[in-house]
Amino acid sequence: HQFNDRIETVLQSYYDRSKINGFGFRENRHTFDIDFQNRIRIGHRQDLVWGIEYRFSRDRILNTGTVSFTPDARDLHLFSGFLQDEISILPDKLRFTVGSKFEHNTFSGFEYQPSAKLLWLPHERHTLWASFSRAVKTPSRTDEDIRVNLSALQDPTTGSTVLVALLGNRNVKSEVLFAGEVGYRVRPLDRLFFDLTAYFNRFNDLVTRVTGASVPEADPAPAHTLTPLNLTNQMDGNVIGAELAADWQILDWWRVRLAYTFLDVNLNRDPGSGATLVLTPGGSPKHQVSLFSTMDLPKNFELDWWFRFVDRLPGIGIDRYATLDVRLGWKPIKNLELSLVGQNLLDNHRPEFISRTINTQPTDAERGVYGKILWRFP
Repeated sequence: HQFNDRIETVLQSYYDRSKINGFGFRENRHTFDIDFQNRIRIGHRQDLVWGIEYRFSRDRILNTGTVSFTPDARDLHLFSGFLQDEISILPDKLRFTVGSKFEHNTFSGFEYQPSAKLLWLPHERHTLWASFSRAVKTPSRTDEDIRVNLSALQDPTTGSTVLVALLGNRNVKSEVLFAGEVGYRVRPLDRLFFDLTAYFNRFNDLVTRVTGASVPEADPAPAHTLTPLNLTNQMDGNVIGAELAADWQILDWWRVRLAYTFLDVNLNRDPGSGATLVLTPGGSPKHQVSLFSTMDLPKNFELDWWFRFVDRLPGIGIDRYATLDVRLGWKPIKNLELSLVGQNLLDNHRPEFISRTINTQPTDAERGVYGKILWRFP
């Protein structure tokens, strides 16, 4: 509801029921959410927004011999609120935004996530900004309650069966991120602009796996020795990155977008912990390049192509690759669109991801071609 040109409110709510059948278990979940937001414009220089939210979620899980949760049913509550103030220090020149999110959840209790951003426009063609924020990844049902039986081995000395299992931990803490970013945008020509962003992220209390002491276990049968991989918070790290983007409207009918990203991840285990990341280190590419072109051709034809280069993923044994997607579209009449799309045209097939945590089928990207017919009703 908009009371006037300075005050408006939004109230929304939803109920969701979902069923998941995969990843070795089945889950039925009910979720109810209600959210309220209020926006107030104060004078000509301040824009204040605040809100509160409550979410209730109830799950029931059908455990299997591979994946199980204890308990198999749980109620989860989330209370949250936020406050943000956007202040125009110098009209159309300097703007400062500050705020924070606060929440209380079932897993980690009270959390806070503040942020601040300064935006400066020294010239109509130049924009600079800097920001700092604190964010958290709170524990989940998986972090606290899961058990995944990963593999069964035979002890060569005793001949007994050894079961290796990943176990959740009710003492897992939130992962904390401190993020700083600076950026610059310049538009040297009316049809050309460049974006350059650099950032530094500091991670604390990353969730890791630590091998625990082996213990005898009778369930699941037959009797065996359990070697647990316990979830804990025993790793910190720094991530440095940069992104460069360019957007050029070469002609009225031809537009090109170029993007390059650099990512350097440096993670450190707590001394003497022997911890390993749940997500495999070396699972993110250090360099990526993307070049996208879109053309509006005569006779209502369209030609788009997208080239990508992705650096190797040494942690999971994926080599660097380049790929190309091409789309040819045609609009014979106003509401009808026909298109032919080719995907991953530079390789017949290539591996894209391999899980080192759970023994699942590797993900391959195959060359493919498909057609599409789209009819839009007036």
